Amino acid sequence: MLTNEELQKLYQYANALTKHDEEAYDLVHQAVIKVQNYQPANFVSYSKTVIRHLFFDKLKKSKRMEPLDHEQTSVVDLESIIIDRFTIRRILNEIDAEDREVLYFWSVEGMTFKEISEELGVKLGTLLSRISRLKARIKSEEVKHEQL
Repeated sequence: MLTNEELQKLYQYANALTKHDEEAYDLVHQAVIKVQNYQPANFVSYSKTVIRHLFFDKLKKSKRMEPLDHEQTSVVDLESIIIDRFTIRRILNEIDAEDREVLYFWSVEGMTFKEISEELGVKLGTLLSRISRLKARIKSEEVKHEQL
């Protein structure tokens, strides 16, 4: 079945989406139960997909999801942003779940943008546009906080 390390990775992923310990545990629990019945070749990867679908389904039902701005911007390099831990926590609390998910895959899982786009089932250009908008938001928030 799953090792403690694998369960911990699933929990970290779920927690990155939800920002709430109990919701993350619930998502992992629901996903493991669902995935057990299918016995996929890659249990962890399939579980992450189930966790993602469960989370966004619940988010849509609760109507907390805001519509995405599809404005086109230039391609950016997220790695060029240097920020401290306090700033990271503040940013993670302010951004939506889809952006937190991208940051999780990039920073915790160490995935490339191409791998992230494949995992999320979106085109690379779409992902890069989302990252560009995220970078712009982070920069504008930093300017606001520096002025305080």
